[in-house]
Amino acid sequence: MVRKNRQHIDCGMIRIVFIARGDLEQIPTTSVNTPQGTVRYSSPEATALDLVGYPGHSGGTSNVATILSELSEELVPVKLLEAAKLCPVSWSQRLGYLLELVGQENIGNALLPFVNENAQSYAPLRRAADVAGGKRIPRWKLIVNVEVEPEE
Repeated sequence: MVRKNRQHIDCGMIRIVFIARGDLEQIPTTSVNTPQGTVRYSSPEATALDLVGYPGHSGGTSNVATILSELSEELVPVKLLEAAKLCPVSWSQRLGYLLELVGQENIGNALLPFVNENAQSYAPLRRAADVAGGKRIPRWKLIVNVEVEPEE
């Protein structure tokens, strides 16, 4: 993530695509000291929200669910709720559902009051897909319009 739009970088067979986020300074980060200096990176909670916010950049919804099953070990419910307040509520709807799907409903439950208070309508699990045939999940105000199969 970067503050302003930036061209992608190609390094051999690797392409780095940057996503602009205007409120980048507010996003929770973690830092680590290296021999070259301090490196800041997204907190686990902000990363989880970014994954559901940009699933196309993360290998798709099933891949996001797989990553969340591993990342959930590092998620702190209180910090997750705070990070959620910086993102569209639909990201919390998706994240809460996917955390339940991978057996981490105790963490996802931290988002439920936020979703109940702020979600105005049902959001699709996958934005670009058809929602007409999707299954409605009232708990998360979510339309499951794509099959999710996390790897174990």
